[in-house]
Amino acid sequence: MLNEKNVVIIGGSRGIGESIAKLFAKNRANITLMSRSKKDLKRVTDEIVLLGGKANWIFMDISDVKSVTTAFEKFRLFNKKINILINNSGIYRENSETYDDNKINLEAIYNLINTNMLGYWWSTIIAQDLIIDSGSIVNISSVNGILGKSKSDIYDMTKAAINNMTLNHARKLSLRKIRVNAICPSSTITPMRDDAMNRYLKNKSREEFDNYEADTIPFKRLCDPQEIAEVALFLASDKSQYITGQIISVDGGFLLKPVF
Repeated sequence: MLNEKNVVIIGGSRGIGESIAKLFAKNRANITLMSRSKKDLKRVTDEIVLLGGKANWIFMDISDVKSVTTAFEKFRLFNKKINILINNSGIYRENSETYDDNKINLEAIYNLINTNMLGYWWSTIIAQDLIIDSGSIVNISSVNGILGKSKSDIYDMTKAAINNMTLNHARKLSLRKIRVNAICPSSTITPMRDDAMNRYLKNKSREEFDNYEADTIPFKRLCDPQEIAEVALFLASDKSQYITGQIISVDGGFLLKPVF
């Protein structure tokens, strides 16, 4: 399905990005992972190669434009073009860490903005001359960018920005037939969600919290990262050649609810 296409996955070292990397490699893509976790980058790369796939990795701190620039300069040395770019890096912070009682934590806010929002913009702008005409960009966003909720203002704003950025880049790159789409998952079983639970879980066990979140979804279960990877595969492949500028929710019906 992705026979010998060159895929760059930013944030491909765990969670949704890892699932995308392994599924794309299974479909015969050449994978380049970029992330700031060297240990996980090496682990995922080794696992893909062990299963007969093609993968390598380059260190990148998505929150630092100099690091993003350096990473793509290193990729350029491979003398390859990019067929598919996956923007997937992200962190989650609730309002309790960004502001509380009129005290603003600028460091936490800037970290969210630089990682979740500007990082996607930097990577797309810097990589665009490496992307082939008729290539594909897939941005991993969130249902929080569509509805928003009361306890994560800045996080939700960054996800809304990704959705808007997707539309802007789809327009800008349409003359080159580069398709740009976004996927908005609802609550997905990933290390980032585990990190959020460790930070904010109050008086609930893991099972209680899982059941609580699942009960807010019409399908009554959480999303598996593999399900996001399958949609990303469709959007990255030639099967979606006439699809661009779309914000696609993969949420088990979550957005059918009248309120968050």
